[in-house]
Amino acid sequence: MARKHSDLKPWQMILILSFFLVLMAAVFALQIKKGENTGASFLHYADQHLNILLGDRIMRYREDGRFSELDLKALGLSNIVGGFDFFPNGDLLIRSNAASLGFVDSVLVFLRVSGRVTAEHPEAILLRCSLQTVSISSCKPYSTEVSFERTFRPALHDGQLLIADTSRHRLLHLDDQGKVHNKPEKGFRFPNQIAVINDIVYVANTNRHSVSYRTLTQDDWLGGQEGWQHFSLRQGIAKQRNHIYPTEFVKLEKGLAVLSQGDGLKLGNIYHLNNEGLIEDAFDAPNGADMISIAPFKNEILASDFTNFRIYRFDRQGRYLGDFDAPEYRAATRALEQNRQRFDSYLMVVYVLGGMVFLFFLAIGIWLEVARNRHEKSTLEQEQKKFKNSQGVTPQEPPKFDDPATRWLPYTKHPLRDNKWLGWLINGTLLVLWLAMLIMIWDMEPTLRWALILSMSVMAAFTAWIIHHERHKNRARLGVLGNWLLLENEKGARAVCQAQQIRYTRTYLIAGEVYIPLMQGKFPLFDADAYRTLIEPRLGQATNLSQIELFKFLWSKKDGQFLILLVVIPLFLLVMLLRLFFST
Repeated sequence: MARKHSDLKPWQMILILSFFLVLMAAVFALQIKKGENTGASFLHYADQHLNILLGDRIMRYREDGRFSELDLKALGLSNIVGGFDFFPNGDLLIRSNAASLGFVDSVLVFLRVSGRVTAEHPEAILLRCSLQTVSISSCKPYSTEVSFERTFRPALHDGQLLIADTSRHRLLHLDDQGKVHNKPEKGFRFPNQIAVINDIVYVANTNRHSVSYRTLTQDDWLGGQEGWQHFSLRQGIAKQRNHIYPTEFVKLEKGLAVLSQGDGLKLGNIYHLNNEGLIEDAFDAPNGADMISIAPFKNEILASDFTNFRIYRFDRQGRYLGDFDAPEYRAATRALEQNRQRFDSYLMVVYVLGGMVFLFFLAIGIWLEVARNRHEKSTLEQEQKKFKNSQGVTPQEPPKFDDPATRWLPYTKHPLRDNKWLGWLINGTLLVLWLAMLIMIWDMEPTLRWALILSMSVMAAFTAWIIHHERHKNRARLGVLGNWLLLENEKGARAVCQAQQIRYTRTYLIAGEVYIPLMQGKFPLFDADAYRTLIEPRLGQATNLSQIELFKFLWSKKDGQFLILLVVIPLFLLVMLLRLFFST
C-alpha cells in the first residue's frame, strides 16, 4: 500500500519544526547560563594556604585561620580556566586572556570533541603577578614562547616550571627565565594535574586512564616517551564504577589519593592507590557528589563539589568528616546557588511547555490518523464499487503500451528531489558541512586524522556513484486500462496482465517476471492519490505476498538492491558489536 500524504502543509511543518528548534536553543542557552553559576572550580594548596578559585576571585585560607581574598579582575584577568600556582616569594603564576567559549566551542566541549578544535588564543600567555600592589601593572609576562588554549595546569619546583598543556596533549618544561627546554607530546592524552613530589613527576594522564610518573633527572626533567611508568585506573572498584578518568591527586604517606571521574568527567570519586599503584579502597563520598578538584589542608583532603556549592572534608583514610564551613565561602556562593536554582526553574518551564505542545500535537496526530483511515476505508469501498461496475468496458485482449486509453500513474512530486533550488541549497549546505568536518579532522592526531579522511573519501565516492547511477537509470512506469495493469521496470522490461495475476507487497508490484518498486527509500514512487484510486481497488483480486516470499523472489532474480542490503545489514551489526566491545 502506498504511503499516505501528510496532513500538514509545508508552512505548518516549518512552523512546528521552528518551534522545537527554538525550544532546543532555549534549553542549550539556559544550560550554559546555569553552568556559569557554580561553586569552586579549582582548589590549590601552597605555603600553608588553601586557595579556592570561585569565579574571578581566589579565596585564601591560611592554616592558622586567617582569610584574604584576591580579586583577579583587579589584575586585569577574568574567566579563569585551569590552574595557577604561587612562587616562593608569593607572586602569582597564572595565564592571561582566557577568552570565553563561543557557541560553537561550547557545543564541541559539550560533545567531548578534542580540545584541539576549541578556540585557540595566541595572546593567552603566562603572567607573573606581584601581589604587593594588586593592579594591572603588577602582572608581567613570564614567558612568551608558548600560548595556551582553554586548559592547562602548572607546577613550580626549584625555580623551574612544569606545565600540563591539556588541550594540546603535551607537557612543557620551562626554566626560571621562561625558556622552553622540553615539550614531550607522545604518550599523553588530556593531561591534567602535574606535580613534583620527592623528586618524582606525577601527571594525571586523564584519557590514558592512568597517573603517569617518572624520576627527575638533572639533564632532562620530563624526558621523552621513555622512562614513564603508569598507575592504571582501569582496575578494581574504579573500573567497576567506570571512574577511569583521573584528573587530580594528593600525595599520601603511602600512595596517592586520586580523583577519578566517570563519563563526561563528572560524578567521580576519590580512590586510594598504594605505592604499587593498586587501588585499595574508595573514599566515603556523599550521595550525588560531583567533585571537580581536590587539595590537602590541615592534614585533611578537601574536595570541591562545584555543582552543589559544597567543599567536602575527608581524613587521610577517606572517611567523610563533613563540609568545609567557612562563612566567607558560604556567603559568596549563596547568590550563585540562587541563580542556578532560578535557571533550573526556567528550564523546568521550558521542558513542561515543550512536553505540553508535544502531547497536543500527538493527540491531534492520532485524531487525524483515525479520521483519515475511516475516510480512506470509505473511499476504497466506493472505488471498488466503481471498478466492479466498469468491468464491462475492460478489453478482452491485452492492450498495447501506447494505447491512448491507458492511465499512467504520475510520479510523486518530492521537494528534496524535484525542487532545483532546494536541491542546490541542501547540496551546498552538505558540502560546507563536509569541508568544515574536514578542517576539524585535520587538527586531530595523525592516525585518527587519516583514518577519518579515508572514511570520508570512501563515503563521498560512494555517494557520487549513487548519484551517477540514479541519474542514468530509467524510472519504472505503472498504468491501468480496465482490469489490465501495465508495468515497465527500470531496465525497460514490460508486462501486461490482469489484476488477479498480480502479486504485491507494500513496496513491490510483481507481474510474472517483471517487478517494479513502489517506494523510493521511505517515499512512495507514484502519486499516493492516484495509487489509491487506480491501483488499490484492483488489488482485491491480486495476491498479497509475505516479506519472506518477496525476499525469495528478489533472491531468485538476483536483485542488486536486495543483495546489497544483505551485505550492509550484517556489516552494520558487526560494526555496532565491535563498537560495543571496544567501548567496554
